[in-house]
Amino acid sequence: MNGCGGSGPGRRSKSRGAVLLEAIIAILIFSTGVTGALWLLATAVRENSAALYRAQAAMLIDAALAEMWSGDRSHAGIATRYAATAPTYLDWKARVAATLPGVSGKPPSVLVAPDSTITLAVYWREPGKTAFHELVTVTRVGQ
Repeated sequence: MNGCGGSGPGRRSKSRGAVLLEAIIAILIFSTGVTGALWLLATAVRENSAALYRAQAAMLIDAALAEMWSGDRSHAGIATRYAATAPTYLDWKARVAATLPGVSGKPPSVLVAPDSTITLAVYWREPGKTAFHELVTVTRVGQ
């Protein structure tokens, strides 16, 4: 009766082997799913940080533009306040450095064209990255 497919000891060990194989495959599938979920979570956190830095850069540029609109809006007035050694520019530059990571390698820039077109650029480098990100705004401030 051992060779005719009954319920003897040979049949039981084959059944146990199949259950073990199914369990290993189930664990493999589950582990792959968990690994994928963790990868998605890490990507979401990284992208959320990038969005936060972009939003902060936009707020810093907006603050500089608000100051430009509230003061002397002439070309000479803005160019004087935002010259590389002017206190207004240095204060804004310090706020940028305090808010965004990695700006020491590339300070923000303010270009004032004769027609009062203002180009503001803010640069930052995310922690652990080598490439700089930038946000550039071009607008016209006039009387």
